[in-house]
Amino acid sequence: MTSKNKTTRLTATSGAVDLTSAPLLSGPLGGDGPILVSGATGYLGRHVLQALSEQHPGRRVLALVRNKADWTRLDWTAQLTQVEPLEGGVTGSDNWL
Repeated sequence: MTSKNKTTRLTATSGAVDLTSAPLLSGPLGGDGPILVSGATGYLGRHVLQALSEQHPGRRVLALVRNKADWTRLDWTAQLTQVEPLEGGVTGSDNWL
């Protein structure tokens, strides 16, 4: 990612993603609006959601998922109480808020 001539690299170490030092947080994620995460059910998406939940408590986080029923069946999603699944895809915004 490039933001104002700075390159941000997010690395997963031992299953953890640290988003606190990313320059991107001084931009759009630094505000108080909702955060939309696509690829939420994938390996990286899962860890990004967990990091956002821990590092931004009270912030509205939307997880773009293909199927809400499949999302709720995943055992790790129950702990993400502030994350709202949003059914849809990146190419169709019919269900987006």
